[in-house]
Amino acid sequence: MNLHFEIKKIKTARPFRIARGETFEKEIVIVHIGKGMGEGAAYTTYGETIKGNIQFLEEKILPVLKRHDPFEVNAIHDEIESISPHFNSIKNAVNMAIYDHIGKELGLPVFRYLGLSKRPVVTSYTIGIDEPEIMQRDVEEHSEFEVFKVKVGVGNELEVIGAIREVTKKPLRLDANEGWNPKEAVRKVNEILDRFDNIEFVEQPVPRWDIKGLGYVRENVPIPVIADESFMKLKDLKVVADFVDGVNVKLSKCGGITEALRIVHAARALGLELMLGSMVETSLGISAAAHIAPLFDYVDLDGNLLLEEDPFTGVRTEAGKLVLADIPGLGVR
Repeated sequence: MNLHFEIKKIKTARPFRIARGETFEKEIVIVHIGKGMGEGAAYTTYGETIKGNIQFLEEKILPVLKRHDPFEVNAIHDEIESISPHFNSIKNAVNMAIYDHIGKELGLPVFRYLGLSKRPVVTSYTIGIDEPEIMQRDVEEHSEFEVFKVKVGVGNELEVIGAIREVTKKPLRLDANEGWNPKEAVRKVNEILDRFDNIEFVEQPVPRWDIKGLGYVRENVPIPVIADESFMKLKDLKVVADFVDGVNVKLSKCGGITEALRIVHAARALGLELMLGSMVETSLGISAAAHIAPLFDYVDLDGNLLLEEDPFTGVRTEAGKLVLADIPGLGVR
């Protein structure tokens, strides 16, 4: 398979803040394989770097690709995974590009190749941490969305949710990005629930390493607890399954569509709920995830909407729903 890559810099329209830090620009790797394209946004939370990803791509992934036909996508995934459990965002870029290539070779959208539906899927819109009035205005400016994910975890949660509830009664999802300790999380979430209705779940309320802390929160709040930073890929299901109600699957975090599909089957067998999330990334990465979105209970694919300028066009977001075109591959230009 012919492979080449390029590095692009993307910027958010304004600084995007979560409990753990702030993003305003980042570099991504665009991988081209045959007719396909894939995006790798280095997952710095887990120590990834652009330099490390490119080195792994050139030294480890490329030899694997030379030994396989692209239609052997599962074997390619397994062999790359056997080399290292890390470098998942660049693995995702490669896996994504292969699926895009396969779809274009067959003249099929990826969702059709996978036997899935193209029905529009509701996505949340994420409200980053800011002054309450700015977060309130962000909700008003995106009133076409049916559900909002609100970043919390820095101490002003009641004020923020109160401001948002002044302008919408739509469902809210809380995402603390590891911002609380277990007892604090229970207190904060229950205070919010005592005052405000229609809160769907809380995501990653405690530090990623505190798996028992996730379980403590789950036992003491009446809404689902979803693991994000504590969960990366299939092997982690057995670690978190007894302590949470569901897991947040991200292609850049787990290593691609192949791994995400395996997680779906295993998580369902364990009775877990499934969320499909995203990074700050372009429409290329968001479109790839959108092709498998009907398999998930909750969808949060809005990373492209946070950008100052998107270098790609792909899945459309209309009235808060993801709409895929019937175009071969990922449908991205």
